Amino acid sequence: MNRWGFLPFITDYIKEEISKKQIVLAELAEARNKLRSYTLPTIITEGKSDELILKTAWKTLYNNKSQPFAVVSIDNRTDNTGGTGGCISITKLLETVRPDGKLHIAIYDQDNAGKKAFNSLSANFITTEVLGVTVKVHQNKKAIAFFCYQLLMIGQLNMQWQRIYQ
Repeated sequence: MNRWGFLPFITDYIKEEISKKQIVLAELAEARNKLRSYTLPTIITEGKSDELILKTAWKTLYNNKSQPFAVVSIDNRTDNTGGTGGCISITKLLETVRPDGKLHIAIYDQDNAGKKAFNSLSANFITTEVLGVTVKVHQNKKAIAFFCYQLLMIGQLNMQWQRIYQ
């Protein structure tokens, strides 16, 4: 055996260790992304299609750039039949947002059920106008609500929210 006789064994060992480290690094990156999603502001929609529309719009407008917020539908049903449960669930969620938690932004549909739920938000919510848009903000500034049609101004609202709530 020459002086490099162990090289093939060492090479295989090194390749195996590198592969293990790559797996660990991938798992770490996944865990970081998951942790990031727990701290990002969250936009909550009534229905699954609303969530899909917002995510698609972001990807289209910003060329798949990472979203600085999470988008989730509060609709937890397995069917796609629609209904009015989403607006009630959003209201319950907003009423329980903790002051030490992340920001929750609720988007209500402007149908009768959405209007009723939006208007039923408690006195803990202060109604204000931002750029002509009616917005309800929880006193702890961790919950915000407005109607779906007002999304057209979300870019301008984002700038205002950053100024107001930081």
